[in-house]
Amino acid sequence: MVNEVRKLKNDIKNNKILSYVNLEKRLYEISNSLWKGILNINEDNLNNISLLHNFLIKEVCSIHKQEEDLHNAEIYKNSLSFKCIKNQLIDGKRAFNIYSFNDETYEYYFIGDIHSDVTSLRAILNSCNFFNTMTKFKNIRLIFLGDYVDRGKSHLETIELVLLLKYLFPNNCYLLKGNHDGGYIDNKVVLCVKKQESLGEAGYFLYHVFNLTKYNQSFSIETVHNYVKFFNSLCNIALLGFKDINILAVHGGIPRPKTTNNESNYFSYIKSLSQLADETILDELNKTIFHNMLWSDPKDIINEKSLLKARFNFNQEHFNQFINILGVDLLVRGHEAVENGVTQFFNGRLYTIFSSGKILNKNNENTNMHTAYCDVSPKILKLHNKRDLLSVPVNV
Repeated sequence: MVNEVRKLKNDIKNNKILSYVNLEKRLYEISNSLWKGILNINEDNLNNISLLHNFLIKEVCSIHKQEEDLHNAEIYKNSLSFKCIKNQLIDGKRAFNIYSFNDETYEYYFIGDIHSDVTSLRAILNSCNFFNTMTKFKNIRLIFLGDYVDRGKSHLETIELVLLLKYLFPNNCYLLKGNHDGGYIDNKVVLCVKKQESLGEAGYFLYHVFNLTKYNQSFSIETVHNYVKFFNSLCNIALLGFKDINILAVHGGIPRPKTTNNESNYFSYIKSLSQLADETILDELNKTIFHNMLWSDPKDIINEKSLLKARFNFNQEHFNQFINILGVDLLVRGHEAVENGVTQFFNGRLYTIFSSGKILNKNNENTNMHTAYCDVSPKILKLHNKRDLLSVPVNV
């Protein structure tokens, strides 16, 4: 199967696939062939699945390494205003776990939480006309906001498709880290989120794959460790700078506002853009800026206690000050399941987007058996004319 994936990548690179139907068919045939005949995941031979996943993780981590850029790193270290330096940055590159984009020839989409829901992920590709756009040699970029795993019903199939997309279309798919995309194995599973007893271990990706190694000898612990390597290779932030708009994309929200000593500048402790993904600057809860931007949530009204939780809330005053310091106009984030798939805060300057949920057929019946969010109507966001964000329903 690795050879088939390599051949597909080569054909895409050399513009040999002229039909979007053929492109979509070949991509999905890879997964369908892998999973055909797998009736009992604890007993059936998973060797081909492991081989492909390990290959894809190695290649994707290598792609992430190649995206790193010293030029962007120097600029990030010497500025806190993205607006002032956006045209100096190299497009599509990363430094300090921050992506930068300034190429206006691309069409941009933002993808919210997927949560082990391969049905919604396939529907997302359909909703943004991804395969058709690729075969017509038009520029399109998908910015994923993280939370690829947990809660849903198709852990391995979802991570497989995410990896395939990044491997096959490295300049068109960009992956940010969510608060569920991590953890580690130390003779046992250590999650970076609190386990909900109602979900059980089966509801969490790392538990799922770790337990799989106990029951199925064809699925190795090395593969599990490689998944963790993939999660650790993800960026934390994306900054998009165009003529008429500047956007910050992140999974959660803003850093924790510093409210001690009645200080009016809530973010005086942040001196440069490079510190936004910093894992050494600690707050009063011993949490890093990196962690806080994965976990924070916007709320219209908050109290002081809500600022002192690991998952904390920030209000419009905190938000306005932060995005003004950064020189961005909008913040796009995931992290919260909102019923309509998208909602706005703070006079339309902050968008929450969620992309897993019910997929309806012509009879208005939910056909998505993989989602954990049957009450959500999933959406993605399209950047229209490099000026406005438009919500797009996720449909087959």
